[in-house]
Amino acid sequence: SMVRRRELTVGYRVPGPILDYANQLLPVTAPDITPSTSIRSRGVGAEHHEVADADIATAVASLATELGGDWSTIGVIAMPDRMDAVITALTDGGLDAGDTRKAVELDHAISVVDPPTAKGLEFDATIVVEPDEFVRLPNGLRLLYVALTRSVQRLLVVRTRDMPDPL
Repeated sequence: SMVRRRELTVGYRVPGPILDYANQLLPVTAPDITPSTSIRSRGVGAEHHEVADADIATAVASLATELGGDWSTIGVIAMPDRMDAVITALTDGGLDAGDTRKAVELDHAISVVDPPTAKGLEFDATIVVEPDEFVRLPNGLRLLYVALTRSVQRLLVVRTRDMPDPL
């Protein structure tokens, strides 16, 4: 029997403007894949917050506080060596943050995950921390694509440096 491979080119979860933004990575990470389009043409695209390096964890905590007023699940996707500072800042801010390295259960309002763990998860709002660092990982740009498409409502990017090419 012949195996038929069907690409799913219509997305139902991710708002169109976010998907369009992330799709710019596909020519580099997956040239054989047709970029998907969202049936959700409305919505806000990626919201960029550029900060000084020393302020990155604090910035994440203050944005998470704002988002917590509107959304019940928030994912913070950061490189492992940034996770401790981010969790400390969130907890110091009185927020309910879970460290997914200790338990993958997403039973906290905020889940802090590293890029490989983010695959398959979805959140109302996602904060992606210093995306330029993701490229250090094997398949880094592909992991960045995954990180940028975890959100069903809002995508925030907190960074000190420029986005990696081609973003």
